[in-house]
Amino acid sequence: LTQALLGDGSWYEGENYHLFAHRGLWYGVQMAERLGRTIPEAALARFAEGFAAPFRTVLPDLTYPSRRDSQYAVSVRQPRFAESCELGLARRDDDRLVGMLARLYAPDTPRGDTGRARTSADVELNVAPTGLTRADLSWRALLLARPILPPLRATPLSSDLLPDQGIGILRRESGALYAALDYGHSGGGHGHPDRLNVLLVRGLTRWFDDPGTGSYVDPTLHWYRSTLAHTAPLVDGRSQPRVHGRLLGFDERDGAGWVSAEARLADDLVVRRSLVLREGYLVDVVEWSGGSPHEIALPFHGIDLVSQDDQPLSWSAATIVGGAGVEDGFDFLAQTERVDPPSGVVHARSCRPGLQGWVDTGGSAEWWRALAPASPGGEGPVPLLLVRRTALDGRIVSVWSWNGAVVDVRSHTGSLLVTRVDGVVERHEAVDEGWRVTHGNAGGRTTLRRDSAQVRGRDSTLLTAAPAPRRHDLDLTSPRRTLPALLTLGEPEYRRSEESWTEAGRPCATVHLTRIEADRLSVQVQVARSSRTFISVDVENVLDNEPAAINGDGVQLYVAVGEQQGGWLLVPRPGSTSVGVRRIEGWTAPLELTATWRATAQGWELTATIALPPATDRVDVDVIVNETAPGRARRRGQLVLSGARGEFVYLRGDRHDRARLLRFTSADA
Repeated sequence: LTQALLGDGSWYEGENYHLFAHRGLWYGVQMAERLGRTIPEAALARFAEGFAAPFRTVLPDLTYPSRRDSQYAVSVRQPRFAESCELGLARRDDDRLVGMLARLYAPDTPRGDTGRARTSADVELNVAPTGLTRADLSWRALLLARPILPPLRATPLSSDLLPDQGIGILRRESGALYAALDYGHSGGGHGHPDRLNVLLVRGLTRWFDDPGTGSYVDPTLHWYRSTLAHTAPLVDGRSQPRVHGRLLGFDERDGAGWVSAEARLADDLVVRRSLVLREGYLVDVVEWSGGSPHEIALPFHGIDLVSQDDQPLSWSAATIVGGAGVEDGFDFLAQTERVDPPSGVVHARSCRPGLQGWVDTGGSAEWWRALAPASPGGEGPVPLLLVRRTALDGRIVSVWSWNGAVVDVRSHTGSLLVTRVDGVVERHEAVDEGWRVTHGNAGGRTTLRRDSAQVRGRDSTLLTAAPAPRRHDLDLTSPRRTLPALLTLGEPEYRRSEESWTEAGRPCATVHLTRIEADRLSVQVQVARSSRTFISVDVENVLDNEPAAINGDGVQLYVAVGEQQGGWLLVPRPGSTSVGVRRIEGWTAPLELTATWRATAQGWELTATIALPPATDRVDVDVIVNETAPGRARRRGQLVLSGARGEFVYLRGDRHDRARLLRFTSADA
């Protein structure tokens, strides 16, 4: 409740996992209350807010946005979501839940078979959308729901901000038009590198969408986990690092809505994105500033460029160059082509009906198009338009209009002039207070403010960010941050499964880091007690899309030196001193490694040696020791050099965030 359920009541991994996790929290809260255990009022208020949180971002077709590792286009019209509304209303009045129940219980919605004629069991399963009544609920609602509901009225869905989840939603046309900026929490292990992602939907038509995730055992999983698969900026041809974004402003007044946020996507680079929604069109501004030039690329799915007279341009086949990582996404592109469009504002249109656009890069840019995988379950491939510009700082401005509401877009002395179909010209410009829209010749102005009431109203005890999980780190002044270093891993470093550190037999290990001469790093891992259950790195995992060997005893080693980095799964080979080595995807820069091992009285010891570039003064390292017990299908837990942070081992795979590596320097550096 305090670390993973965020201040706005949403689960840190987004809507899909919110619905799964909040159900578990419901059981925990019910048991605690029955036993008379005290839960802090702020945590209970956050829990109560959690009943409404996932419905606040719902799309016009009443599906959840497929953010992060979500199944694509899951409908709200399912029994368990109606039940969540009912259980929330059983705890307190909430007009948002009443409004959602009015939609779910609408009598004119066609009904399907919910299975309630056969069982009242609690079900966690996505099924086809259906009309619902209270008879479709499980035993939980029978036990605790209100005997009589308040009058159900489906009020229009309105613009909203979830500041801790980090998504701002702007709505128009009684909720049928939906524009959102997804900027905030990275989502942890189920997150995607898609900060500053944009969604644009009208009714059933999804122009800019989030694809979520398909099968965990299909190679396209890596595409859906790339920045390129989203409408989000990527830097220097690579998927974004896993970072949190920061809100800059959110406001809505006089028929205009504005949301603006930023994210640090490289050590010396901050990227900002702002959306301004007016009647009939959306302004999208991507800006960046850095300490050195960077290439900023912006993908638009289902979009193609056209000439001034709305005719196709002459494209030339060309090989696109981008990041080589498995989750950079470029390996999934086909039929890549390049074009040199006319200078100035470039015209675009959607392959889906009703949307046209104008894009101004503000300088020299590359324009590419390709075919890319469709959303899960969709018919593909689909067109992808990619604009790339390299600069120390710059901006890419686009305007997107539906139903022909805009006829012309021009840049003029730092502002943007949008000519509507009725001849009215609207001027858009950034100002110190936030964003200003000047309406037509009459000169009426709307100023959208950073410190709006919508933002100030969310600065309460309930809606402050959840406390950050404890980070185990070495004191920067401690000699243990220099090499050589001898570190002990025990309970604070244990990432558990269903068994706690004590229940798992108090596993422990030591890690000894040493420089050998000037050009090699030695990493020695000693595991005190172990069943020595080793699974070869070559064994195929028929259950998951991760190496089978991570479910046995072994070591995951991550080393970074400047731009070079390496990640390896290391598993001793019984009957020899050799070690099986498997490179971890995404950690493929050319650092070379050798390793040996030996059995000890009750455990085992592994020594890895990594070749370092010349004149290396700093090296970043993390060591993860996988541990298990005989008879288990999956690993029992992990000892993590950089700290367990209260985490669980489930679904961790072998992915790891470079930001977690610990920094070491030589004693004489």
